[in-house]
Amino acid sequence: EEEGKEEAACAVTSVPLKAEATPRDATPRLEPPPPQCIARCGRRELLACFLGTGCAAPSTYRAPAAIYLHAFERGGLLLDAGEGCLGQLGRTFGTAGTAAVLRRLTAVWISHAHADHHLGLPTLLAAVERARTPPALPLGARHATPPLLVIGPHAIGRWLERYQALLPPARRLRVAFAHNEAVNNPRCTERHWLLRQSGLGLASLRSVRVLHCPDAWGVVLDGKAGWRLVYSGDTR
Repeated sequence: EEEGKEEAACAVTSVPLKAEATPRDATPRLEPPPPQCIARCGRRELLACFLGTGCAAPSTYRAPAAIYLHAFERGGLLLDAGEGCLGQLGRTFGTAGTAAVLRRLTAVWISHAHADHHLGLPTLLAAVERARTPPALPLGARHATPPLLVIGPHAIGRWLERYQALLPPARRLRVAFAHNEAVNNPRCTERHWLLRQSGLGLASLRSVRVLHCPDAWGVVLDGKAGWRLVYSGDTR
């Protein structure tokens, strides 16, 4: 019996306390190649800046919806303009960089009329006006640049008109508005300018209805370099 206990003890203590590490395969694993639509794009083709991904009100770690598509020297497109989007641009690009972004901003696309997707628009539009009209230039000099294109639901167009009516004539903003569905029409003047004359590099822009509130939209963007970006806004 004693000999059996000693054999059992030896059997237990002979088990290694730590398993030996198996050597890992030293052969590097090859990642799958990127899709052709991405492989053809250079590093300065498009930069998606998530200024906000959705919340009821700005906080330390979250901000309302706003995604800035930075096309570098070609301009940029802002998808939704939630409250605080101007401040988020400043945190991303710095003071001088933000001024350059605002001067080259091509258009703002608004998905629907809920406040968390457009409440930052008045502050942003005023900042664009200041950036495009340096104080040293006369007031009439700002007409050398085209008005900022805002694409959105009908309620946004009416809201902008009423906001403009509250401003003194000298401070009214130069904005061109087009409805989301209108820019799907090949004969739309704003669509022609955005795709053919703005220099942004877009091959196509298509607004798509989504299930959320009345007059709510998503958007499908195609770049001339071959990339595609889809933004749904709020939907089910």
